[in-house]
Amino acid sequence: YQAFLAKRSEHGIPGDDWFLDHVHPTVEGHRLLALELVSLMEQHGQLSNKSTLNEASIEQIKQRVLAGIDDNAHGIALRNLGNVLSWAGKKREAYTAVTRALALAPGDAYAHYLAGDLARYFGNASEAEARFRELIRFNLDPIDAPYFPDAHYQLAQILSVRGVTSESVRLLSKTLQLEPDHEAAKEALPHVLETHGKLLLQQGRNAEAEAAFRQVEKLSSSHSNATNLLGVALIQAEKFTEAIEVLKRAASKDERNPSVHNNLGSAYARSNQTTPAARHFKLAIQSNPAHAGAHLNLARLLESTGQRKQAAAHYRSVLQLSPNSEEARAGLARTEPLQH
Repeated sequence: YQAFLAKRSEHGIPGDDWFLDHVHPTVEGHRLLALELVSLMEQHGQLSNKSTLNEASIEQIKQRVLAGIDDNAHGIALRNLGNVLSWAGKKREAYTAVTRALALAPGDAYAHYLAGDLARYFGNASEAEARFRELIRFNLDPIDAPYFPDAHYQLAQILSVRGVTSESVRLLSKTLQLEPDHEAAKEALPHVLETHGKLLLQQGRNAEAEAAFRQVEKLSSSHSNATNLLGVALIQAEKFTEAIEVLKRAASKDERNPSVHNNLGSAYARSNQTTPAARHFKLAIQSNPAHAGAHLNLARLLESTGQRKQAAAHYRSVLQLSPNSEEARAGLARTEPLQH
């Protein structure tokens, strides 16, 4: 049989055209083996009625046998083969088997999951997304289909990389609804929520951003950056008193964070509390002397309280850090001449 197939194979090496895996022949491989056995038995005089087999009867038998094959069962068998090959680390062979499985059993949910998982392994995010989207249309019980929650998680990861954070958050939440102990989803959700909140802030959707950052705080109480960003959302919503309290909490979690002190200074300044505002801008600069935003905020505050010389010094610092700052250039022009 080996020599028989070698004659019919490219470069004399039988491969995927004849075998499902390293040992099991394809349907066509079995058919040719059967015909060759019949031929050899005829040659050895072991069969009578040789004329029974001719081109027409062979084709008729072929069609009858093929009609008796359950495509769905065949597809599921191929899917199981692909799963075993994947476990064995033979990812390329696994992908081939699973792709064949889907052609025969397009409604098999597990085959869609395996195809998506393998496509993602090979860096084909678009195919992986399509496979996972097809799968999550099924309303599966995670007890019967333990791969179902992970399909939501993997799709969430693909979308998060593309910046589709709102759907990614929804899918991660669904993952945890289906499997509360899904550790990867629990770890990913706060980070994706934070990214989503930042996008909402940029779009001026302050109430939604505030809700996102509050959820991050609930999920991770030590997440100081979410608390800081919640303070920013409250400042943008002009809820200055609440922003101050939130940013104080952020500062207690991370005392040397210049961004937190700069934002806290802004909240105080916006509520006309100049002394604590100046103190926090200075703390931000002390923690990070290259924080242009804190220098600019302090310069504005000093100028507004008539401390022009000190304001000019900080406007100059801003221009050293950000030479294209038109506001700092204009501020320096207003404050510097009055020093002489």
